[in-house]
Amino acid sequence: MLRRFLSGSWAPVLAAVIAMAAAPATGAAQNRPDTTFALPRNALVDITVRSGYLVVRGTDRDDAELRTSGTSYTLKSTNAGVVIGSARAVVSNSFSSTGRRTTTSSRNGDDPRVELTVPRGVRVVINAGRADVELRTIDGDVEVRSSSGDISLSRLGGRAIVETLSGDLLIEDGVGDVRATTSNGDVIVHGLRGAANVHTTSGDVMLSGTSIPQVLIENISGDVTFEGSLAADGRFQLSTHSGDLALRLAEGTRGSLEFFTHTGEITTTIPLTMSGSTAGTASHNRSPGQRFVFGGGGSAQFSISTFNGDVRIERGSNRSTDR
Repeated sequence: MLRRFLSGSWAPVLAAVIAMAAAPATGAAQNRPDTTFALPRNALVDITVRSGYLVVRGTDRDDAELRTSGTSYTLKSTNAGVVIGSARAVVSNSFSSTGRRTTTSSRNGDDPRVELTVPRGVRVVINAGRADVELRTIDGDVEVRSSSGDISLSRLGGRAIVETLSGDLLIEDGVGDVRATTSNGDVIVHGLRGAANVHTTSGDVMLSGTSIPQVLIENISGDVTFEGSLAADGRFQLSTHSGDLALRLAEGTRGSLEFFTHTGEITTTIPLTMSGSTAGTASHNRSPGQRFVFGGGGSAQFSISTFNGDVRIERGSNRSTDR
């Protein structure tokens, strides 16, 4: 899993592994820096948390700081890396025995809260379990896997890969490529700069950005909103069963549209010129569709396939922000 984040030659990489578990409520909650340790700017940070709330922030500093409340952990360091782990966790990596163990606890027995500050250039991999995750101001790639916690990401310089069953995903203030897979969680992305690949069952999807090169959305019953523009030769492809689609296209957006549906309808507030029909294909299990051009035509292409979902197209403001 970790090698997907590493390309080219292997530069010296520091791996920080965090595995956290709730500790008994035996004392006052601590809200102070529990420990500070060196962390290179190109480090790979691997975090595992079972429940509670995890916060990861990027800064311009050359070290990392860990604050905890209601969790027990170990910290070991060598010349090759740093490991932070639960007292009950099994860490597969081999490190020397030098280091220390620190324990804090929550007064009320609430779920543990862990806050980690790291150099903003690191790459981050998180296995979150049922924990909520907040991550911001990270320039490296980010990967999050979760079963039911909500995920909030902001001001990302690289790509984001997120897999969750029932948690919601919110990305704000910019991101590169996005790959998101959910069961019934919503996916909301503002400031998209790269390609988006989203797969959902019943969650809603909202994407906004400017000059996006490619969007692929596969959805069963959730509604989908796209706000902004594609690149001059960009591609937008949506496949849904019963979800509705709203396209709010920035001024100047032009291209072609293919619309395949069984009982769905298309409405628009911008001029569409029909340019013919396109035959359905058995491999895509869709009926013959209609082909339109808008804005005078162009290389950007929108392809929309629904069973009974409706489509609305209009001009709208673009919320996306670039870093």
